[in-house]
Amino acid sequence: MPGKMVAVVGLKGGCTKTTISTNLAVELGAALVDLDERQPHSIMWAETRRATIEEHAGRRTKQARLTPVEAFTPDRFAGCGEPTLVVVDCPPSKGISKIWSRLADLTVIPSRVSAADLSSQLEAYRACEGRVVWVLSDVRSPAEHKRAQAYLKKQGIAVVATIPSRVGVMRAFEAGMSATEYLRPSDAASVAFRGLAVKVARLLKLKARS
Repeated sequence: MPGKMVAVVGLKGGCTKTTISTNLAVELGAALVDLDERQPHSIMWAETRRATIEEHAGRRTKQARLTPVEAFTPDRFAGCGEPTLVVVDCPPSKGISKIWSRLADLTVIPSRVSAADLSSQLEAYRACEGRVVWVLSDVRSPAEHKRAQAYLKKQGIAVVATIPSRVGVMRAFEAGMSATEYLRPSDAASVAFRGLAVKVARLLKLKARS
C-alpha cells in the first residue's frame, strides 16, 4: 500500500474527476491509479504526457521540462511498490465511492455547478466516510458560483476550492499537462489548482510541489 491515498469520487461522468485527479498528481508529485476499466482517461492522459515529453526532448520548450507521471490500472498497481502518494481516479459508482472513501486518507468530491451535478455529488458525499472535501469545478460566473455555494452551505458542506472554467484547462489535459504547466502562473485556474494542492497536502501533512 502507498504512504497516502487520495480518492477522487463521484456518481456521474463528466463531473471533472479525471481533471482534478491528473492536476493533483502533478502538483503533489503523486502516482495515478485509474479504476475505470471502460474509460481509463487518467491512463490515456499519462500516455499522452509521455508522448509529449518524447516529442519535445532536446527542445527549449515548456513541454521538454515535463516529468512523467506514473499511472496504473488496479492490477498493475498491485506490483508497483509503495509510492509516497497515490491519487485514485474512481469510476462513477456509489458503492466504489463508499469503499474508497474508507481506504483513502482523503476523499475529494468534484462537482460542476448545475443542479443535477450538485444533487448527484451530494449523494456521493453522503455515502462517503472519513475525511471528505468538496471542490467546485468548471465555474463560469460569480453568480453560478454563489448559487452553488449557497446550496452546499445549506447541506452543511464547505467548499475547499473553486476551479474557474478555462479553455486552457481542457487544452492542457489534451496535451498531457496540468493547468499550472500550460497556463500562465497568474491565471485564475493555475492559482486555484495550486491552492487546492496546498490544502490537500496540508490535510495529508505532505508538501505540495508548488
